[in-house]
Amino acid sequence: MTKTLLCLKGDEEALPILECAKELGLRLIVVDPDPNAVGFGIADYKVVADHYGDPLDIIDQIAGRTPVPDGVLCCACDAPHTAAAIAHGLGLPGLSPVAAERSVDKHAQILGLQNAGL
Repeated sequence: MTKTLLCLKGDEEALPILECAKELGLRLIVVDPDPNAVGFGIADYKVVADHYGDPLDIIDQIAGRTPVPDGVLCCACDAPHTAAAIAHGLGLPGLSPVAAERSVDKHAQILGLQNAGL
């Protein structure tokens, strides 16, 4: 059975990652706000949405219109909070939304390390 990967970002920077995933035999759902994103050319399904925006918008756009993804991947973008929220919303493995939020909040990282005595 072919696995499906939801890929956040579809521009030139993401293209090598998308191509590698495609070479591995994965079906791709590519999310990018640019309707002309180059990654849409190799996508099995395209979702025109902001990969830094509301994760529920992305979930709503794929629900019933694409296969349920088996995983979510940030492709050359710093959006682990979006990926985690989507994974959590779809019951997929991944970072918890709290851990992902901390991974993009440098101040919270410093406070967390200080509170841990590091």
